[in-house]
Amino acid sequence: MAISVKSQLMAALESGLKGIEELKMVKRIEKSPIHLDKIPFPSAFFWDEREMVRRNPGGLQDGLAEAELTLLIYVVLRFNAGKPDTINYLMDTIQAKIQNLLVGDPGIWAIAAKVNPITVDKEWPTDVLAALIIRATIYYHHAWVDAFSLTAR
Repeated sequence: MAISVKSQLMAALESGLKGIEELKMVKRIEKSPIHLDKIPFPSAFFWDEREMVRRNPGGLQDGLAEAELTLLIYVVLRFNAGKPDTINYLMDTIQAKIQNLLVGDPGIWAIAAKVNPITVDKEWPTDVLAALIIRATIYYHHAWVDAFSLTAR
């Protein structure tokens, strides 16, 4: 079975995220409830929030489409009971590793044409949980008439 270019990109992202040793679980999901009592911490969830596809924008080779994908990575962390101040350092470390992945991973860049901007938010939804929210816009190309092909037709 053929794999779409977008699915190849998301699989490369998933593989890269799984290589971040601080993350205990990585899962591609749709926006849906996360059962926090059933996951290890920290865990990363990611999904494509929005995608726009344009035909041959800005002088691309005729027959190519450019896809603009808004990616959301949501990392859930639990405070260390004895060391609540260490969570900020852990969040900073995970953020830096995800940023490095997005801008430098060969598997992602085999497909991606550009990644930017990257925005980061931190939330503290409870007294024991924190969330690191990373949004990035990833641009990639595929054939206009075939979203499974990187080659123009």
